[in-house]
Amino acid sequence: MPSVKRIKVAHETEKDMKGSPSSNMNDKKHIQDLPNDVFHHCLEFVGKGNFAFVATVSKNFYWNYINLGVEMKNNVIDVDVILQQGRNKKTTVKDVATGSLRLATECFLKAPKEFQKEVCRQAAINGRLDILKCAVAFGIDMKESVFPHRDGILILVETVVNGHLEVIEFLHNQGTNLDCEEIIWEIGKRGRASCLHWMASKGIISDPEDEVFYYLVQDGEIDILKESYGYCSHNVKEYIFKVCARGGNVEVMNWLLQKSTCEWDSFLFSEAAKGGSIPMMELCLQNGCPAVEYICSSAMENWNHEAALKGLIWLRENNVPWHSGVCEYAAMFGNFKALKWARENGCPWDEGAFYDAASTGNVDILDYCFQNNCPMAHDIDYHVNFDYEPCFDDAIFTPTEIFTPTELEEKSLKLYKWLHQHTVPWSEKSSLKAAREGHWKTLMWAIENGCPWHEDILGHVIRKCNIPMVEYCLNHRSSMDDTVYVFAMNTMNKTHRNVSDAQMITMLQKIHDCGIPWSRDIIPCAERLGRSNVASWLRCVGCPH
Repeated sequence: MPSVKRIKVAHETEKDMKGSPSSNMNDKKHIQDLPNDVFHHCLEFVGKGNFAFVATVSKNFYWNYINLGVEMKNNVIDVDVILQQGRNKKTTVKDVATGSLRLATECFLKAPKEFQKEVCRQAAINGRLDILKCAVAFGIDMKESVFPHRDGILILVETVVNGHLEVIEFLHNQGTNLDCEEIIWEIGKRGRASCLHWMASKGIISDPEDEVFYYLVQDGEIDILKESYGYCSHNVKEYIFKVCARGGNVEVMNWLLQKSTCEWDSFLFSEAAKGGSIPMMELCLQNGCPAVEYICSSAMENWNHEAALKGLIWLRENNVPWHSGVCEYAAMFGNFKALKWARENGCPWDEGAFYDAASTGNVDILDYCFQNNCPMAHDIDYHVNFDYEPCFDDAIFTPTEIFTPTELEEKSLKLYKWLHQHTVPWSEKSSLKAAREGHWKTLMWAIENGCPWHEDILGHVIRKCNIPMVEYCLNHRSSMDDTVYVFAMNTMNKTHRNVSDAQMITMLQKIHDCGIPWSRDIIPCAERLGRSNVASWLRCVGCPH
């Protein structure tokens, strides 16, 4: 068997070494809390074909082995395994969160705190109640350290969606708060109304019966509805009919009609049209709902473009009247096919269609409107809202298109170019809008193509802590004076409470590099904001005070 060499950990005494394999002092290597790169370097001196015996005194040192995914037996490791495989293999959060309880135990004993927290989050998503119980046993506070903020909310939602209700109950018992509107909304939106009902029955969420019943109707949970409907208030029962009409569930509607009287009005018909369910719209007509003009417009309030068009065609075949709102909402929701069909079949339009096409940044619809002589809205560029999302009163009808920040910027630039090409006049508000959205490419392109500068642009750039754009703004505004320093510090401190001193110093240095001299007001401002490090730096670089 190859010789066993011993790597001595600091804190270990000479007495501890006696009787150990290969106790010759020439074989000892001294290591304390080594990072992985130094750890590997030391092992190379031990040599290939050997084994290393390590005392587990230091937590950080011991975690090196676990984090490398290397198995130890009696604190002896194979040097070849470390040198050949360990460099590229590291234990990930997922490995621990889905692995053995033994590995999780080692994690909660030795791993860094942030790593442990992430393991708990992933364990919840994967339904590993045993790992969460292990974490609590090692003193990890689920309420304060694992699920306190926005990220924790999303983790809790994913846990529910994955069906790990036993984990949810455990976290609730540990003091984790799940009783918030955002969690309820996210769970309901993802088709887990039965989970919401279970959470309400366990006292995990308060019983917002209108919301829970809304999602139960949406998901068609008739069995749960039958069990709970008798406890609904009169207002909730009336509300459920509207929800059911929009959700398009005829089976649930027929069951509700056996229990209560429905008011067949134009509002109910409008909700059915928004849902795009032809059987539900047919039921509304059969029961005497008034066929008013705005019903066809309501059919366009649907991000399912195919269902919206089919619903519109059905309504027209059944002699439901329409007006220009059809084209307006088709443009707003980006439904080009529905807009084109409506125009080809005689639907009127006005500048609202052009306005809403621009508001949602849909260049294809803008082209169609322009080429077919749609009246052009005034001051259209200011109203452009690149990430526009109509906010109606429930979660079923959210847009299916979700844009990344990069995609939104590309969309905004494409739209600005279209508007400029078609001689839409610039205004200061045009540049301000791009700055407010953080679309720097759009802003620079607009300025370079004659768009006037808005005085509030620099403020938006500083609020977003965009150093390169600060330089761009200062270079384009020769009228800037030394008051910009105080403005920058106040803006950063107000907008980003957690902005670091280093970030603020970088911002001030960039302003100074652009040729704006220091002033006596800067250091007092830094001291007033409690930025002593910034004030010290300013004194060091020669700022007067």
